[in-house]
Amino acid sequence: MQIRLCDPKKDLDAARRIWSQIGWISDSNDDSRDMLIQRGRGWVMDLEGEAESLVITFPGSLRYLQDELSICAVTDVATSRIGRRQGMAARLTARAISDNAADGVMLCVLRIFEQGFYNKLGFGTGPYDHFVSFDPTQLKIDRKARIPSRLSADDWIIIHQSRLARMRSHGSIIIHPPEYTQYNVRHSTNGFGLGYFDGPKGELSHHLWCSIEDSRHGPYDIKWLAFQTYDQMIELLALLKNLGDQIHIMKVPEPPGMQLQDILLLPFKHSRITKKTPYQTIITALAYSQIRILDLESCINHTHLRSEPIDFNLELEDPIVDYLDKDASWRGIGGSYCIHLGEDSSLTHSIDPSLPTLKSSVGAFTRLWLGALPATTLAVTDQLAGPSELLDRLNWTFRLPEPKFDWSI
Repeated sequence: MQIRLCDPKKDLDAARRIWSQIGWISDSNDDSRDMLIQRGRGWVMDLEGEAESLVITFPGSLRYLQDELSICAVTDVATSRIGRRQGMAARLTARAISDNAADGVMLCVLRIFEQGFYNKLGFGTGPYDHFVSFDPTQLKIDRKARIPSRLSADDWIIIHQSRLARMRSHGSIIIHPPEYTQYNVRHSTNGFGLGYFDGPKGELSHHLWCSIEDSRHGPYDIKWLAFQTYDQMIELLALLKNLGDQIHIMKVPEPPGMQLQDILLLPFKHSRITKKTPYQTIITALAYSQIRILDLESCINHTHLRSEPIDFNLELEDPIVDYLDKDASWRGIGGSYCIHLGEDSSLTHSIDPSLPTLKSSVGAFTRLWLGALPATTLAVTDQLAGPSELLDRLNWTFRLPEPKFDWSI
């Protein structure tokens, strides 16, 4: 089995074959995913001269408080039928991560098919995404929405720019190449968009994108809301309310920093009435994505915390090393460090015997650093351990806003 960089022309047929076999496209003539291999950065693993496993990454960034940190988003991990249970996916993903890390990328994010598989590559579970399904007439919004402009899949460039310019919070990510949004809009079922061109130069200032399961009464699956002010967000919700005379149910990703339950009329009553129907009103929470640190020193240097300074030793275990070839240019971030956290944080590659020691996997420490869970919880549910006094202080130190990726990988 040989790992090599993907050649978009040479490997396109193999990629389509793999995607077709695993049900991601309808058949080997379906070109709906072609732009991913053509615009992303890909790796393949050959088995007897044929590409049987494929990994694709896209560049982007993550907002950590006020700083932008570079990420690679793993958008595709796919293995053919004959390549299953050979360890191909894990080795190939590890190679893709290693190459991105060697190029200076600080973090890696991916969407999981199930909990646990990517933990062996150092990933930790990201924050919950909340999805609110409701009858749009439930919205307690008195505002009258203006007539919007129609958006189609052909408008993918201006849609992407609007997504990049949206209001962002701690933990939010963006994928830089506009072709990724092009894939998103063209891959949605009966997709359409509505929005407003209120930018200073007539740019698309706020919009929504929707995928339709049933054009008559819904569900309407709102893939994202992109807005720059809360006033614009309210206008988008008012726009959804206008559709309530025909559409009985909509599923909306809850915007960061919001609880949409606050603006729903009698949400518990409607949930009981619609239980076990196609139009059930319900709020669900799932963590679809995982994240890991690739460059620990850079991430710590970008950590500016408004808390009392704290110093501790960190013994970090990185399981990805078991899946990397010996000649890999980057071999994980496992090791022993001395960490200083505060307004100006820093790291040294040595330990101080006078300081308490935190022992952690990369995934657990990434979750702590991001603010996904407190140290005392991770000590119970993940691979993190230390003196109780240190864990309590870390809880207090990482008092971060709730992180939200706000971009589906």
